[in-house]
Amino acid sequence: MAGTASLRYDPIVLTVVQLVTVFLFAVPCALIAGVGEVSAAALWGAAITGLFATAAAFSLQFWAQRYVEPTRAAVILHFEPVVAGIIGYVTGERIGISGYAGAALILVGILVAESRSWRTFRLAREAVRRGESGAL
Repeated sequence: MAGTASLRYDPIVLTVVQLVTVFLFAVPCALIAGVGEVSAAALWGAAITGLFATAAAFSLQFWAQRYVEPTRAAVILHFEPVVAGIIGYVTGERIGISGYAGAALILVGILVAESRSWRTFRLAREAVRRGESGAL
């Protein structure tokens, strides 16, 4: 769905619509459930995180999805938690055996999903070397 929308609409507009939608659903839930005491530093941190980590990332994602087919974009996006785990490990966090097993499963899934395109590319390259037209 995001791949189709990214072809039709500006990435910034898509990001704004997405963030406003989440805001409109999250605020009533937070008001009902309560959030406890929130400091100015926490609000400032949430604003910076929302602006840079969320808005910028979604804008870049929507922009990039214009140039990558949806299945490949999905594979790339599944790599995100693995990268987060690696960065967490480097900064001293440990996720436990189930976290490492999950990361390994994600990596295996990515390799399986991408292996078909690698084989297809290799076969096409070999066909070009043999002089067959229309291989790529």
